[in-house]
Amino acid sequence: MWLDKGQQFIIKIVNTPSKILNYIGSVVLFMLVIMTTIDVTGRYLFSKPLPATYELTQFMFSITVFFGMAYFGIIKRHIRINLLVDKFPTAAQNIIDTTTGLLSLGMCIVLSWQAFVQARVLQLDKLRSDIWHIPIFPFQLLIALALAILGMVLLADFLESLAAVLKRGGLLWLWLLPGAALVLLLVGMPVWLKSLPFTIDGPTFGGLCVAIMFILLFLRMHIGFVLFVIAFLGLSYMTSITAANKLISMTPYNIGTTYIYSVMPLFIFMGLFASSSGIARSLYETSYKWLGHRRGGLAMATVGACAGFAAICGDSMATAVTMGSVSLPEMKKYNYHNGLATGCVAAGGSVGILIPPSTAFIIYGLLTDQSIGKLFIAGILPGILLTSVFIITISILCRRNPAYGPAGPVVPLIEKIKSLKGTWAAAVLFLFVMGGIYKGVFTPTEAGALGSFGVLVIVLTTKKFRWTNLYKALNESLGITGMIFIMFIGAIAFTRFFSITRLPTMLAGFIAGLELPRLVIMICILILYIILGCVMNALPVIILTLPVIFPTVMVLGYDPIWFGVIMVLIVQIGVITPPIGMNVFAISGVAKGVPLATIFRGIMPFWIAMIVAIAILIAFPQIALFLPNLLM
Repeated sequence: MWLDKGQQFIIKIVNTPSKILNYIGSVVLFMLVIMTTIDVTGRYLFSKPLPATYELTQFMFSITVFFGMAYFGIIKRHIRINLLVDKFPTAAQNIIDTTTGLLSLGMCIVLSWQAFVQARVLQLDKLRSDIWHIPIFPFQLLIALALAILGMVLLADFLESLAAVLKRGGLLWLWLLPGAALVLLLVGMPVWLKSLPFTIDGPTFGGLCVAIMFILLFLRMHIGFVLFVIAFLGLSYMTSITAANKLISMTPYNIGTTYIYSVMPLFIFMGLFASSSGIARSLYETSYKWLGHRRGGLAMATVGACAGFAAICGDSMATAVTMGSVSLPEMKKYNYHNGLATGCVAAGGSVGILIPPSTAFIIYGLLTDQSIGKLFIAGILPGILLTSVFIITISILCRRNPAYGPAGPVVPLIEKIKSLKGTWAAAVLFLFVMGGIYKGVFTPTEAGALGSFGVLVIVLTTKKFRWTNLYKALNESLGITGMIFIMFIGAIAFTRFFSITRLPTMLAGFIAGLELPRLVIMICILILYIILGCVMNALPVIILTLPVIFPTVMVLGYDPIWFGVIMVLIVQIGVITPPIGMNVFAISGVAKGVPLATIFRGIMPFWIAMIVAIAILIAFPQIALFLPNLLM
């Protein structure tokens, strides 16, 4: 069929350029690590920093943000919500994917086109950077090129879905007509709404846009493009098409060249590189020797190792999968109950998003203009609290039923002490990164680069360096950065539109005016986060909800740092909550042969433990605020 051939031809065309962009971006990311390390070292040891690294970092960051988007699109890694549509018949899925694919493609074309227009404007204005006097337009042009290649990938996806519909024959293709009509109705919304005999006020229109947004999200349209579509069409209606075009043309470049945002790919690279270096296995082996002789000791060791690995990883799913691949075979060998074994891994991974450095804290800080350093430090004691509550939970379970977690062999004290050398890498990295931020020796952005360089030094020292591990970590970091930032930039555009509707302000005022205790309102907000966490990963939940929830929380008088800790933890509860629980599905891929129902049953005691930890943090907020108030 000609559509199949067209789709294969397009993929063949964009495959090589996307790989080249990915490779260039990986090299630039590594150069950013080296340059920042040299700059900080020269600044504090020799009082000779590199000139204008701040400016160079901005330009290099723009490359790392956009150059991985197309390749991750080819391997279908961009985030979508697979909750409802994947339960539909295949034919219906193809029709829905064709419709949402057309919307994503159209939005990407607008983004790319406006980026090219903006590059031309910058060229004509002859704008240059302040210090190095580097022309700005080539970087905007590179962004436009990367978005154009991503658009080609989306075109191939659209043709693939369309071909799947047409292949089925009969009159099935007629179902594409309602889909096309809905697309036209949505795209024409700024025009036909203005022709109505009545006027829709800002808050009402904002609510309508939120409803459309969630419909598109649950039709598994790419999250980033959902946000862009709503922002573009909404602003076109509220103001003008000119203002919407300006928002779309400027936001990607402005976000992609903002220095503070470059902290994200650096910490992602640090965690992925550490994951491939054997640090996780060393942490588990140490925990095992100290705790393995107790009932449930291997499960306790897993939770402890998750906490240690979280100090250099910062992502819950990555922590759970990495530690699961190490610990589950050991627990199986000692006949641990499958529910306890998989439950402690899935729950232990949730510590990864709480103990710094945490990508969720970074996103929260960037979206709410809060200190990332304070958020990092605020997560330390709650992370320790959550780890302790998990270990106590395991102890209670195994006391009630010793068969759940049989005790392992007793290890001599001298062996336990010797095993501590396996923790030195994680301890040094954590103390180095957090100590540097606390002392003001370097910024969180510089901490990510220096932490990444520290991992490189460790693997070289321990003779575990492999070029393939380095390239894989860089390549994956670039793709994940692109995946996150297409959502993040869309969220910024959506937030700017959403503020014009006045709905967040009105909602915050309404909630503040309710004759209810603020604790009751906060509990309602937390329940909402648990529900959303069931169907989405932590980062999309944070990005999508903060524009509405954060102003409300501030009106209620809660501390923004404390709320950041609470929100990150409550979203993680959703990630392990039945029936969806994203982390549970990740663990099921590692725990071969263990039914999902068993994993969910194993999760429930840890779910209750997390609720207890939340209650403790609500009752005693100083657990989260003590260290940042003391140290910063």
